[in-house]
Amino acid sequence: MLRVLAGELRDSRAGKILLTCTTKLGMDQTVPHDFDGMGERALAKAAHSKEPGVYFLMNSEDRGFGKLIGFEPETLERYYNGFDICIMEADGARQKLLKGWAAHEPAVPSFITKTVGIINLRLLGDPVTEANIHRPAEFLKLTGGEAGDAVTLSGIERIVSHPDGLFRHARGERILFINMAESPAEISQAENFLKRFGVGAPFDRAVYGSLFNRDYHIWLP
Repeated sequence: MLRVLAGELRDSRAGKILLTCTTKLGMDQTVPHDFDGMGERALAKAAHSKEPGVYFLMNSEDRGFGKLIGFEPETLERYYNGFDICIMEADGARQKLLKGWAAHEPAVPSFITKTVGIINLRLLGDPVTEANIHRPAEFLKLTGGEAGDAVTLSGIERIVSHPDGLFRHARGERILFINMAESPAEISQAENFLKRFGVGAPFDRAVYGSLFNRDYHIWLP
């Protein structure tokens, strides 16, 4: 999502846009940008710059593991006012489709006004294993399942709804995005999943569609 938003905001000329994270990104996870830099000094310089564009800034790098390391939330809170829009990844799943959360996750800065929680339904019926789910033990604690259980709609519903699930530490408006809903069957599946949430849903808005295809649908219950 970071890459897609970066490209769309860059094309829209929306002023000064900060792209960063409070976790880690793979060095191959490049995003469209106009300026880049490393460390707090680069962040401070960018915050005071008058040049519009997309600023892709990270704190440091770990070449041994091929990772770019983001900033602590407290650091970002000192400089966010220097940008018109701040977009950051606050949670990682090691490129798995679903995950459970460790005690320190996610790291969400206090100035955030919108939190997007991303899920997909393509693992339905597959077993909960290390191969396809990041932190499967924590995932099962949230769903109430056991090792070897299959991923179910009710389990994913619990992941979305649980206080320690998808929107844990969320700030501002909560937006649920169901990604990889591409075929007619997947779109119908996403719509039927959203129907499971009635009054008191744990999110303010829901969108489903495909980041890859740039195709999105707003859920209207």
